[in-house]
Amino acid sequence: MRQAVTKPLDLTRASKIMFVLQIGSVSQTDSCNTALDQPDTVDRAVLLQYTVNNGVSWHVIAQHQPKDFIKAQRVSYNIPLEARVKGVELRWWQPRHDGVGHDQWALDHVEVVLVSTRKQNYMMNFARQTGLRHYYSRKRRALLQHRA
Repeated sequence: MRQAVTKPLDLTRASKIMFVLQIGSVSQTDSCNTALDQPDTVDRAVLLQYTVNNGVSWHVIAQHQPKDFIKAQRVSYNIPLEARVKGVELRWWQPRHDGVGHDQWALDHVEVVLVSTRKQNYMMNFARQTGLRHYYSRKRRALLQHRA
């Protein structure tokens, strides 16, 4: 069974899950390859799932097709409201593959993004506003100097 499972997590303040995923290899070597031309390639997807009951039942958040992830990609998904509780496990699972040397996948840089607080939102908005003001001030100065 090919899977990666987290320990139970507290996702009560989580908003997103982000990670980098690659399935197979662009070079398609003997030891690492994915048969992208086969009709059953879609069955070799890597699923992102969650459970709130210790693995009794798993719910799909997203599926990742080999043809779309032959090169490593960073992806981001909203965490479902039902999964924003304590004790949640996340799982990346490939239910079907051709065994050793085939349909491998790599997972990296897994991050859970927390819901930002009002103060953080204010600070981000303030930074954006002052950045824009600074940009327009420079632009206006450049225009005034150009006219002179």
